[in-house]
Amino acid sequence: MGIYLSTPKTEKFSEDGENSRLRYGLSSMQGWRSTMEDAHAAIPDLDASTSFFGVYDGHGGKVVAKFCAKYLHQQVLRDEAYLASDIGTSVQKAFFRMDEMMRGQRGWRELAVLGDKIDKFTGMLEGLIWSPRSGDRKDQVDDWSFEEGPHSDFSGPTSGSTACVAIIRDNQLVIANAGDSRCVISRKGQAHNLSRDHKPDLEVERERILKAGGFIQAGRVNGSLNLARAIGDVEFKQNKFLPADKQIVTANPDINVVELCGDDEFLVLACDGIWDCLSNQQLVDFIRDQLKSENKLSVVCEKVLDRCLAPSTAVGLGCDNMTMILVQFKKPTQSGTSVDEQSSAKEVAKIESKSTESGSYLGDVEFKQNKFLPADKQVVTANPDINVVELCGDDEFLVLACDGIWDCLSNQQLVDFIRDQLKSENKLSVVCEKVLDRCLAPSTAVGLGCDNMTMILVQFKKPTQSGTSVDEQSSAKEVAKIESKSTESGSYVGKDSS
Repeated sequence: MGIYLSTPKTEKFSEDGENSRLRYGLSSMQGWRSTMEDAHAAIPDLDASTSFFGVYDGHGGKVVAKFCAKYLHQQVLRDEAYLASDIGTSVQKAFFRMDEMMRGQRGWRELAVLGDKIDKFTGMLEGLIWSPRSGDRKDQVDDWSFEEGPHSDFSGPTSGSTACVAIIRDNQLVIANAGDSRCVISRKGQAHNLSRDHKPDLEVERERILKAGGFIQAGRVNGSLNLARAIGDVEFKQNKFLPADKQIVTANPDINVVELCGDDEFLVLACDGIWDCLSNQQLVDFIRDQLKSENKLSVVCEKVLDRCLAPSTAVGLGCDNMTMILVQFKKPTQSGTSVDEQSSAKEVAKIESKSTESGSYLGDVEFKQNKFLPADKQVVTANPDINVVELCGDDEFLVLACDGIWDCLSNQQLVDFIRDQLKSENKLSVVCEKVLDRCLAPSTAVGLGCDNMTMILVQFKKPTQSGTSVDEQSSAKEVAKIESKSTESGSYVGKDSS
């Protein structure tokens, strides 16, 4: 079986729950992938005042993700730091503890059970997401004692998993993340990223990888893994002279502690199958729009998954496993009780217009009428941000595009798509046309992908030793002036039916 199926598996595992402080919905879908390697944990009452949510995106197999979904929150709860209210330390230790627990005879046995085609304990078929049930939660006591057996020297799994968890206690939110799953909060309708994707090319990751004896090739650790941090992946954690947080790949999570406030609407945890298709703000906007008419959070999650699912595997984006947890904060009333945001807090977003960091637009004279202020101090100003960059030999190309493109693709998604197209396409305008076709929505139902689209792609020629320049693509890399779509002139680049 190849990496993709001939038709996607669109059956979803969905769940809803709540307590007095919050409510949540979640959904998971295998999609185009030949196997389902995501897992999750949603435990609204880890203890009387604490909620735990986590997404785990497996690679090379499903067992590490399922192991984390079953045991990571238990280790958080049992750690002495947690009992002392130091949640950050307890969750950090729990991440490292996963690698320790998966070793030896006991670790091998647990992974073998979780890797069965039919889970012996839950009876869930392979391809469905695994999540802990009441019998697998905090009330289980297990000292994880050493076991003798033929696999006593088992060093751990070669497969691995990301882990992104959110722990909520009163008004404190603790985010722990290792890998490229992500947590985003909506605060007054604005998306705020609470985690960082751990890619090998990040400077702090690159430095650790190289110092530990690894290398980075084509954006992958030792040419194979496109993550710099993960649980499992024992082959990258073999340096016996280095501690766990200094290995080529480490399970060491970034810890982010946030004080929640009345402006916070909801929290999203999702695997990269979602973030490959939608930016943080796009996802927040989509969810807020759905919440105007849909009260069941799992249904909102299902709509996100359907929105991200690609119509085919031709591009690659929208073809991954997808898992998403949506956590909505209940608003306290004056008496101290909570009410559902669906019926009371729909007015949070007073403005849902296009905003920029600088607030600068050309024209818009109605916002520039204050005669006592200079042009750069008006309500809206044409004052540009200026950025001067020294180009170097590593610079490949430059993209300028209107928001019709950026509404549909993140910076990295667009760069990855262009680099992939340049492997087989020499004409830059054709690459731009493919980007426009990629972004065009199949209908106006959502809104994303329905705007005018214009893009310019500038590729830098590499100098030869003699100082002259040569064309990298072997012929026509004469920096393309692309007129993908000019609304003024009424000219449009043709779009094929795909």
